[in-house]
Amino acid sequence: TVKEVAALFHVSTETVLTWVRTGKIPTVRTPGGHPRFHPERIRALLHAEEGQE
Repeated sequence: TVKEVAALFHVSTETVLTWVRTGKIPTVRTPGGHPRFHPERIRALLHAEEGQE
């Protein structure tokens, strides 16, 4: 969920939604329109972010 991704990256849910809108994080949408994330892509982004610190 957006909340879980925000917690992993230590950012706000609004930041995650901005990343979704700009294409930084690819998602699939539920029938209700909510974004869902591919765990392997989130892990890859998390490792990339850790490498930049």
